[in-house]
Amino acid sequence: RNVPLGLMREVPSAALVIDERLEEVDFVSIGSNDLIQYLMAADRDNPKVAHLCEPFGPAIVRLLHQVISACNRAGKPVTLELGGKSPQIVFEDAPDLEKTAGIVARAIAGNAGQVCVAGSRLIVSEKVAAPVIEGIAREFSRLKAGATWEVGTTLPPIISDAQCERIDTLVQRAKKSGAEVLSGGSRLRTPQDGAFYAPTMLGGLKPDAEIVREEVFGPVLTVQTFADEEEAFALARHPTFGLAAGVHTADFGRAMRSIRRIDAGTIWINRYGRSSDHMLPTGGFKQSGIGKDLGRQAFEGNLKLKTVLMAFEV
Repeated sequence: RNVPLGLMREVPSAALVIDERLEEVDFVSIGSNDLIQYLMAADRDNPKVAHLCEPFGPAIVRLLHQVISACNRAGKPVTLELGGKSPQIVFEDAPDLEKTAGIVARAIAGNAGQVCVAGSRLIVSEKVAAPVIEGIAREFSRLKAGATWEVGTTLPPIISDAQCERIDTLVQRAKKSGAEVLSGGSRLRTPQDGAFYAPTMLGGLKPDAEIVREEVFGPVLTVQTFADEEEAFALARHPTFGLAAGVHTADFGRAMRSIRRIDAGTIWINRYGRSSDHMLPTGGFKQSGIGKDLGRQAFEGNLKLKTVLMAFEV
């Protein structure tokens, strides 16, 4: 039960109350800026850290090797849930294009895209690209920006003004590089005057475009089209991330091929998003993580196995 709890400076104040309560039961609480230093200073005899299990943001991911090295030197196991740039592949035989468009839209607009598994890359068959894009744009237009506690809000704010500016900087750079704005493309002005960003779709992108490769952590969906199955899998492949993916098809055989070909820790077929069954393990491949959260795998990852052999004289 003694683990470090690293709080980012943008975390809502409610987390500080949780922090105070956790300290009462001997949790270790440290600021995110001190996390690396804390781990680097930890030694093999430090009783305060038994296992590092942490979701990290993009800033910490860049220090990933330092985190792992520090844990290795201290002899501490580590489970990391990191970032992603998850594809949503829509084949021409998707069972219901309007429904599929809604799933794709919600997968990137949910919580304003501030979700590790956000489906941020639409990879759609050129045969159905037009109706799918139109359907997503309609879904985006129905979203209502507002405070998270207001009834009817379907598009919450970005966590900070700085992050909202980062999102806009990436979008504006993409536009200058030739991206076509299919929807959104700028900050939203609302009565609340908060850090809102319009749900955005960008097309006309090269596979190596920054906006296609970088995790934005906002409601920005890139759009790429494909001519055949092989091209779809090639576009879905990411050099760094492998957290999640969505596949939309009525062909069971194609669905099974997709599961084998896509290198991601979680794959949804004709749906997108975690279920309420927390027994299912979640976690990514490559730089999307080490180990699993939730499920039996996560529970076992936090256990220490001890072998005991005894001999008593009877």
